[in-house]
Amino acid sequence: MKGDSAMKRLSAFSASALLMALVLAPVPAWAHNMWVNAYDSFAHPPGHVLASVGFGHRQPQDDLLTTDFGTIRLATYELATPSGKRLALPMPDYTRHREPADAGLFMERGDIGVTKVSFGPESEEGVYVLGAETVPTHVCKYVNTKGRQSAALKAMDEIGDVREIIFSVMYSGYAKSMFSYGTSGIPEPLGHDLEINPQVDVAALRPGDLLPVEVTFMGKPLSCEGTDLVYVTAVSDTYGGPDGYMLMAYVMDGKARIRIPTAGRWMLAVFTMRDVEKDPTLADLRGKVLEAGYQATLTLEVKP
Repeated sequence: MKGDSAMKRLSAFSASALLMALVLAPVPAWAHNMWVNAYDSFAHPPGHVLASVGFGHRQPQDDLLTTDFGTIRLATYELATPSGKRLALPMPDYTRHREPADAGLFMERGDIGVTKVSFGPESEEGVYVLGAETVPTHVCKYVNTKGRQSAALKAMDEIGDVREIIFSVMYSGYAKSMFSYGTSGIPEPLGHDLEINPQVDVAALRPGDLLPVEVTFMGKPLSCEGTDLVYVTAVSDTYGGPDGYMLMAYVMDGKARIRIPTAGRWMLAVFTMRDVEKDPTLADLRGKVLEAGYQATLTLEVKP
């Protein structure tokens, strides 16, 4: 029936929208995102950097990784040196500690992956890249063998009592930031499934400069195709973020450019939803999910 098909499409859209809203959607920019922070300090030479994972709405830090909206678990959390060596950072502890306190408040402590990276006499000079990726999240809505609608946080092939799949989505998030020690430049990509790569030395960016980026999906340039409009958003705690809006640039042939209007910490984000059956690069996901959503963020600091 046409009406049934329309309702199924609506249900799938609503569920996908809900998933994105609750689990790291980059659009709008004040919905939940996952990003990484890199704060450098050279007050006491040779200096150090504090790395951490951000989650929520507002930079530089919003919420813990274990929240009322679920837990964001990392598959990787690492630092790439200028020469390309990969160093694993300690994984966050996802244990939740929430207790009531006086005055009607609640006190909660948690781990956001804070790691201090200190420089020494033998440290490489150049650009370091901090990166993280999430454990994929699956959401499936289906009709079971008893004719009832049900849902599970599993892939399709992991559910036994399925008569009909209404929708099945997988979500993966990727984040990176960068910092320089001694010298700066343009770093090599980390190789994330979805990645935003700056095409200029971000340490030299100043307010009013254009920031050109390359966006890749599975190592190849991502682009607007047909009705699939792909765009990079940019938001800062000094521009857009407090007022609930963002800058935006369409991605064409893997390229986008955004003019950075103010100094401060900026987050760029891109999102793409892929039809698994139509995308040859996702052949390994066929039979597991119908759609796969990917988000990538890039955080950077623009000096005055």
